[in-house]
Amino acid sequence: MEFKDPDDIKIGVKSLKKMLRLHLRFLENKSNGEKANLKKAGLLRAGLAGANLSGANLEQAILEGANLGKAKLVGANLFGAKLAGADLRGAKLMEANLNGANLKKADLGKADLEGANLEEADLEGANLAEANLWGIDLWEAHLGEANLAGANLGGAACLWKSRLGQANLAGANLAEADLWEADLWKTNLATVNLAKARLEGADLEDADLKGADLAGANLKDVKNLTSKQLRAAKNWSKALNISEDILKELESTA
Repeated sequence: MEFKDPDDIKIGVKSLKKMLRLHLRFLENKSNGEKANLKKAGLLRAGLAGANLSGANLEQAILEGANLGKAKLVGANLFGAKLAGADLRGAKLMEANLNGANLKKADLGKADLEGANLEEADLEGANLAEANLWGIDLWEAHLGEANLAGANLGGAACLWKSRLGQANLAGANLAEADLWEADLWKTNLATVNLAKARLEGADLEDADLKGADLAGANLKDVKNLTSKQLRAAKNWSKALNISEDILKELESTA
């Protein structure tokens, strides 16, 4: 079943339950199973906690305010989905496609998004505390004021040109993460593991680097980084490509 016409995007509870049953049979390779196709489906504030929609097509689905707590969405297609304010706590979203999805103020606390695609996704004000974002693609994603405290963004996670202004990443793991030209204005990076991270061209204006591990981090062409910020970090002397101007400042204040 696919929803194409503007007047035919809403789906009733009975139809949804039937679709979920058929999809589960599909996942279990049972007869009469059918892969769920909820493209453009109207699922506003739907109760889908614990549902198994792995591999389902939810492209441009309207899931604003929906309860998807601990739902299984492994490999699901959520391209352009509207998930603002949705509850995705503890959800399994490994390898899911969330390209261009609207996740404003969504709760993804402790969710597993390993290998997921969130290119150009809007995560402004979203909660991603302690989420697993290993190897995730957040190219040009908007994460302003998002909470990523304790999140795992290792595994060469891609944050190219991502906007993290005023986001909280305290205690997060960004070892080997790629933050090329990322906007880190007033970002809380306190105690963050940035070992071997690529910060080339990133804007660190007023970012808090207290206790952040910069061992092996590439600081080539970083913008608005001060010697005071650098000195507050640990292993800053092991960082790569520190500008000559900052090194001179550090020497003069030693």
